[in-house]
Amino acid sequence: MVIVLIALVSGLIGGFLASSKGKNVFLWFILCAMFPLVGLIILLFSKNKAAQAALPAGAYDAARWNTLVSYDPELKAAADRLAPYGQSYVDQLARDFLALGDKAYLARIADQIEQAAKNEAAQRRDEVVAHGDFRNVSWTKYGDGTFVAEMPDGHREFRSMDDLRAAVSNRR
Repeated sequence: MVIVLIALVSGLIGGFLASSKGKNVFLWFILCAMFPLVGLIILLFSKNKAAQAALPAGAYDAARWNTLVSYDPELKAAADRLAPYGQSYVDQLARDFLALGDKAYLARIADQIEQAAKNEAAQRRDEVVAHGDFRNVSWTKYGDGTFVAEMPDGHREFRSMDDLRAAVSNRR
């Protein structure tokens, strides 16, 4: 009777511990009931399943990546090479490199990401976002944020509307 009571109490404690750690309650109830001391010790020292859960899709270990980049000149050069295209491309480099974990693939990964960034930039460049007129100068804004104006001396490209306004105002 005492053995059954110990098994039941141990199983209940094991079930509650398993539940709090995100583990299979029934399995740990049975294990702790059959092997009271051993099962409870193992369960007490096991990690929470939530702590062991994988990162969400698309996420990466930023602390690990930043440490690697700070100590490895090749990784830093690859990240710096992709930075002008936007943080999303650097993040992609981090995810892909950390997934493989082999520097032999670094150049290939960076080249493919850079090519994808160039292709996407070219597609954005071709998208007309807006047209307008400023002091009798027609302009077009493209998807990449650049402005092209029909100036008296030909077409000129500007990085912002402020640059375009300054150029038009200075020509008078």
